[in-house]
Order: sequence, then structure tokens, then C-alpha cells
Amino acid sequence: MANTAITPFVLLDSAGVDVKTRTAIVHANTFSVDMANIKSHKMIFHVLNTTNATKDVTFDAGFAAQSSLGELVVTVGADTGEQIIFLNSSRFVGVDQKITGSVTAGMTGFFACYILP
Repeated sequence: MANTAITPFVLLDSAGVDVKTRTAIVHANTFSVDMANIKSHKMIFHVLNTTNATKDVTFDAGFAAQSSLGELVVTVGADTGEQIIFLNSSRFVGVDQKITGSVTAGMTGFFACYILP
């Protein structure tokens, strides 16, 4: 299974970001977001499902105290279903300073990750 690296966009006060800049979801794929140089723990994931079936996105639990809350599974509706997910990254960052997860087999669509100031 291949891993897709998602580049986080750091949002700035009173500035915008092109939401068309996003990462394609590959079938039965894992994903990761490198948080090593990110100072904020507040982030937004935008997930678009272009598959004709409902699919799940799973965020793996990290290693910090909040990781005891476990993984997070978000269901995304079929045929251009979209979810905006607000995350506190401290729950999901692993020892390698990455947030990792997976999508249901056969899911296609796009990811975007935004870091809040």
C-alpha cells in the first residue's frame, strides 16, 4: 500500500489560500501529514469523496496524552460528499512527528490540510 504525503497549508491572519490546491486520494491508500515544523496544533482537513459509495477516513491515534482518545473515523458521503474536520493535532501526531491515517479501499477524491494560526 502506497502512502500519500499531504502538504499542510499554513493559514495566515487576513489572508487566503487557493482551495483548489489539494492532494489526490489513491485507492486503498494511507496518508500522512508531516508536522515537524508546524507550531500550531489546530488544523482543518477537507475531504472530498468522488466515489459512488460512502467511504471512511481514519486518523490514527498519536503518542501524546490525548492519543488515549483513540483513532477518529469520519464517514464521507458518496458522489462528491465532503467533510470539513477540525482536529487538534496533539491527539494524532506520532513519534515521527506525522499524522497518519487511511481511507476505505476504493475511495477516490481529494484531501487538503490547513493549519490555523
